[in-house]
Amino acid sequence: MKKALRFLLALMAVGAGTVALGQVGGNLRAPVVDPADALPIGMPLPEGAPRIAALPVRRATTAVRATISSPELVYVPAATFTMGNPYSHLNEGFSSELPLHSVTVSSFLMGRTEVPNAFAAELLQSAYDRGLVGINYGTNGLPYSVVSLEATNAVPLVYLQGLTTNVHLTFSTATSSFAVREGKENFPAFYVTWYGALAMANFLSDALDLPRAVDPSDWSVARDVPGFRIPTEAEWERAARGDLSDYPTHYPWPNDSVHGDELYPYSIDPWKANYTDYRYLYTDSNSVVRLDLHPRHPWFGEPVRTTPVGWYDGNQTVEDSGYTPTRYIGADYAQTNDMANSLGLYDMAGNVVEWCIDYIHDYTSDPVTNPCATIPSYSVTDTSTYRVFRGGAWTHRMLEWDHYDASILRCAYRVAFPPREAWAIHGFRLVRPLSPYETWATAHFDSPLVPEAAPDADPDSDHFPNASEFAAVTNPTNAASRLAVTALDISALSMTFAAVSGLVYSVEAAEPSADPDWKSILTVTAPATAPMTLTIPATNGAFLRLALP
Repeated sequence: MKKALRFLLALMAVGAGTVALGQVGGNLRAPVVDPADALPIGMPLPEGAPRIAALPVRRATTAVRATISSPELVYVPAATFTMGNPYSHLNEGFSSELPLHSVTVSSFLMGRTEVPNAFAAELLQSAYDRGLVGINYGTNGLPYSVVSLEATNAVPLVYLQGLTTNVHLTFSTATSSFAVREGKENFPAFYVTWYGALAMANFLSDALDLPRAVDPSDWSVARDVPGFRIPTEAEWERAARGDLSDYPTHYPWPNDSVHGDELYPYSIDPWKANYTDYRYLYTDSNSVVRLDLHPRHPWFGEPVRTTPVGWYDGNQTVEDSGYTPTRYIGADYAQTNDMANSLGLYDMAGNVVEWCIDYIHDYTSDPVTNPCATIPSYSVTDTSTYRVFRGGAWTHRMLEWDHYDASILRCAYRVAFPPREAWAIHGFRLVRPLSPYETWATAHFDSPLVPEAAPDADPDSDHFPNASEFAAVTNPTNAASRLAVTALDISALSMTFAAVSGLVYSVEAAEPSADPDWKSILTVTAPATAPMTLTIPATNGAFLRLALP
């Protein structure tokens, strides 16, 4: 079996600035040197270097932009699954993917797609307007990176056009605004650091008036706080494996219908995901790796070959070169299908890699619940402070995989990178835990996100919306379920509720018990569809509720 040390040493070499980016797809490193340090070309800034631009940073006290809304989310039900590589017996994968171990993950919500450029620009703009981020400039006068002004040191969040001309997300000093290169609005954001992914999760929580899950003073993550964040490594793999009905699989989609239990290349091809496949590559007489025979999506000839988020939806157009590899061709080769996994998540394999919270760490065989490696503990100590990313990307050469092996798109594949650095493959996807209301809704509906589970929905037509039934802990799908009143002013012994004209309402009282003996103390017919206030007669009952007789 190939060893995990190989790819981690490759990353260590990259972190030292020895590997050029984009050797096939174009030069992704522009000749930019930071004014503070004269760093190697295009490399991220070191710890402790001066950060903030000499130009003034715009600060404002305005609220978060009202245009920002939640991305489309997918419900990921709680599950116990086997984490790791189930195909090691085929000599597939790496030792870092073992041992297999049982993992239980609680329910959560995950972005249907990777975060696109336009959305990232909105989040960064909202933070810039509030003085939460600043701009670091290179010696060429161009914006080099977005940096956090909330952290104790101004860590880089996103790299900009001062690093390379191949970025999609830019900043204008003249207008103090972020922009996206024309036509790239719905492509995944990249050059995003681990810190940047967490910071933008916070900015979204701010926009939606949710509590922050990330503390930027030390970048700790409170995973139970209902704000946005990035997934744990276990949450990511659980989501990638979908509803688990097809387990084990190599990728986030079902295995090849004939060769699925054989090596992973049988189950992947360029019609299924955005990546580069060694089976189509050859070296010409000048020792140049050529992509001429590779099936091509419409953006394949660009320096950064990302595709729009969610593009592999059954309408993807991949140009066939006419060449079919002679090895590992599955029975489902070159089929155009909707490649969302069984939970409805897109691009869980390919396009850009996705940051996770965890430090890289060794697996153990012990069963675990909601694991997250928050303390460096990896056996390869030189990389123990690296953070995990998952999912593979449009190119693999940046990881010194010169043969572009689709192994790194597998569900089990894991690798890590310094949290302050990013390349044209580093993106992210957002998650958040269920709110108390959404947790309650899962007991009554297939998903808290279906229309009938909305707080203002009334699926049992009893004139009490779900939000009221949630407060009363009653059944929203059973009209006979009575509604307990929560908006009770004890001092005035009155209650106000939304009445419907002509309906008869009853106020009932009972002594506290596990099985209350409810008795009516007041009955009234609503004269109009409008808020109605009732004065409660004196009663010794500690429990009160409003009911439809």
